[in-house]
Amino acid sequence: MKECETAGTNSAGTSARCPIKAERIQERVDRVSVCIPAYAQPDMLRRCLTSISKQTLLPDEVIISDDTADQSVRDVVNDFEELLCIRYFHNVPPKGTPENWNHALTRAGGDVLLLMHHDDWLYNDRTLEELFLVLKDTRCDMAYGKSLNVLQDKVLSVHDPGSDQVRKINRNPRTLFYYNLIGAPSAVMFRNNGVLFNPALKWLVDVDFYIRYLGRGRVCYTEKALIGIGLSPAQMTRQCFNNPEVETRENVLVYSALEKSLKYVLSDTMHFVRLFSRLRFSPDSVWMDELPFVARLGYYVSLPVYWYRRYCRKNEVRVTESVC
Repeated sequence: MKECETAGTNSAGTSARCPIKAERIQERVDRVSVCIPAYAQPDMLRRCLTSISKQTLLPDEVIISDDTADQSVRDVVNDFEELLCIRYFHNVPPKGTPENWNHALTRAGGDVLLLMHHDDWLYNDRTLEELFLVLKDTRCDMAYGKSLNVLQDKVLSVHDPGSDQVRKINRNPRTLFYYNLIGAPSAVMFRNNGVLFNPALKWLVDVDFYIRYLGRGRVCYTEKALIGIGLSPAQMTRQCFNNPEVETRENVLVYSALEKSLKYVLSDTMHFVRLFSRLRFSPDSVWMDELPFVARLGYYVSLPVYWYRRYCRKNEVRVTESVC
């Protein structure tokens, strides 16, 4: 059995193997790398690798960057070395998020990359092929598919953007700062041009990546590619959601890298109005001196909404309970 062409041995000293079954699109030139930053949860990684091994288009390599302290992830990898061309790297000490993502990307030798979280999976057998064909046929730089948000085998929601949303992104990637119209990174295949994730971010790390990447490229969408997004309370994003300190700091950080222009003042301000209205924190929780003008303006505009939610709704509940 021949070895991967993109590398000799992995960090554990074991040669990565090419799959027995390696179906390819006719005349395909670009090499496809699936990059998986892993941390514990070996059962979820097994589901992810199983879905990859069943694809009509197998990747040229699967990069696994493992932050797990024990051998549980490595044991799962061993079960798939005859099915997939796997390059495994065990990180000591662990790199954390998103450094582990970047480590997997920088180890990849493919022309086209898919960053796949270990708790996500390819929902149908043609997902890789459909994403690759969109990149190949449209000459886009990034392609993404429909994603299903799944919690304990139950589909909670479907992320299915329309063509109008894709046009908005291509007209101005800044749109993603207001709304993440693309979704999770596991649903995105992109050309390997050296762009990495910002290690200073956790909550908006994907949005920041998309904006920077599409500053020099175009994105396309296909509903034929279906990706399962596994949800769990232990996820880093779930820990950051509605955390005033994390969300405020990261929104300001991403905003600071965007173009400053009068034509964006209203949209930028309304973004911070929505943010501060949702976070519902008191004035002394905001570092006013550190906020840019539009964020400060958005904060003051959001105050009536904040006070209404904090006091008026509580009084409404009390009145309702007394009437009942």
